[in-house]
Amino acid sequence: WAVVIHFFLLNSSTIIFPTFCFLHIFFSFIKLVTKNRLSVGSLSWSHYLYLNSGL
Repeated sequence: WAVVIHFFLLNSSTIIFPTFCFLHIFFSFIKLVTKNRLSVGSLSWSHYLYLNSGL
């Protein structure tokens, strides 16, 4: 039984740990992309407003 539990724990950890790392990287990547997209959007929007006010 101890061997089975140990094997199960090892197996679950080998499945859970990479999944956790992948999710962490994935979410940080999404956060980065949304932050960049928001900053780019605000920059283009301010540029658009500036052009319209100039005209």
